[in-house]
Amino acid sequence: MAQIRKYGFLHMRFGYVMGCFDSAAVRSCLALCLLLTPVFLFAQAQGPLTLEQVRNLINIGAPDTTVAHEIQTRGIAFTSDRDLLNRLESQHAGAKTLAALRDFLPMLDEAKKQVPQLLQSIYSALDQGNPISVRSSLSNDLANNTAKLDMICKPFTYRAHYVEAIIERPQKRFEVRVRVLFKPLEERAYVLWFGVAGGNFQLQDAVEPPQDWFQGQLSASEQTVRKFVYAVNAGRNDVAQQIVTPGLVARLSSSKVLAAIRSSQISQVSTQQLGIWYYKGLKIRNEIWVHENGKMCCSTYVFLLDPLPEDPKIVAWRGAAGNSSESEDPTLEYATLTRFGISATPPVEPQVANAQTSATPPAGSQSAVVAQQGDALRFNVRHRHKPGFIISNPDAGQISFCSGVLTIDKGAVQYYCTQPDIPKNRCERVTITGIKEVKYQENGLRISTHGGSWDFFLDDQGQLAAAHDAVAATIK
Repeated sequence: MAQIRKYGFLHMRFGYVMGCFDSAAVRSCLALCLLLTPVFLFAQAQGPLTLEQVRNLINIGAPDTTVAHEIQTRGIAFTSDRDLLNRLESQHAGAKTLAALRDFLPMLDEAKKQVPQLLQSIYSALDQGNPISVRSSLSNDLANNTAKLDMICKPFTYRAHYVEAIIERPQKRFEVRVRVLFKPLEERAYVLWFGVAGGNFQLQDAVEPPQDWFQGQLSASEQTVRKFVYAVNAGRNDVAQQIVTPGLVARLSSSKVLAAIRSSQISQVSTQQLGIWYYKGLKIRNEIWVHENGKMCCSTYVFLLDPLPEDPKIVAWRGAAGNSSESEDPTLEYATLTRFGISATPPVEPQVANAQTSATPPAGSQSAVVAQQGDALRFNVRHRHKPGFIISNPDAGQISFCSGVLTIDKGAVQYYCTQPDIPKNRCERVTITGIKEVKYQENGLRISTHGGSWDFFLDDQGQLAAAHDAVAATIK
């Protein structure tokens, strides 16, 4: 009777219940109450079922169909897993009840394994103009929506794609964030929604990117442009070089747009338009106004940035006039292709930028090496210290540098500090071990190790490729 009271059977007339106290009558009354269970549950349903409520329904012998229906219509307020299903099955839960609970099993790990393979098949079929070959992998609505299918991939345009994230949402829906490259060089970012039908993953919809996808990169890019404009205005080329991609370092001193910024008496820098822009790959476009002291209006400038998650870089800029960029990194197409895993040849330009993007040392680069004795190579460099390196307050939050010599000898990479920018802030002699990767960045190299990263900037740009290859050769 305690279980009957718990599920609201005392809502029946008190006199009728009191008439059911002899054993035969109680059994008859209980049978009738169980038949009425769905009605009472529906009347009381205010939220998802708790695990205790599901167990109580099983314990009192509620019909399997009834329990399954309640789970499907109300949902559950607990996490379902396979161990729990096994325990409920041992407690005589019905097959339909278990099937209803199975619909609430987390499937993120399975989605991460199966969805990428499924996407490859879908892109291949759509690119060949043959969506019927993957009909079982598409929902009915999507399979009959040619506009949506063309949004995913028009025939004979596909080049490559990669999945940036797979997020599990309620009711077995999966938000798959995809970056796709089409011919000739058109990148798109969108969300593909997958569901589960008949135990298999199925593509159900395609939508534009949600606001939160690139929100972090947008905010970081806004601050990057502000910092760049103020650095140019202050004549801080050392700071500006860290904000642009290597292909634009040589343009810092020759750009007419930057010359105008440099000569301005800036009172304020304000962002007017900020958003995603598709140009030789996905970029962030930031249009700003530069306000000057004593002037009623302002000057307009547009910057494009590569939306790196933590460190956006400026890849192009222009003034208010015209739609084309005054200065643009010549490696934009190459960078986009390589990001999608497509083999490409970097552009060859007789500029500083080329030495930073080419894997082949330029002619005469060996003459720029400080000294070469046997197999040893030595390069004059500047080493960038991250905030908090050795020094204490009040300068701990600042980036500092020291000058020294980077040596590669018999598979060992060493750095010897000769002149710190801040007294007592020197590295002395260190051996860089556990190297995982060396890559070009800004006008120098970043050497990534198991213990962290080292940033070196070469005094002579002609030796950059030689230094890169020498360090790369030491990686096992």
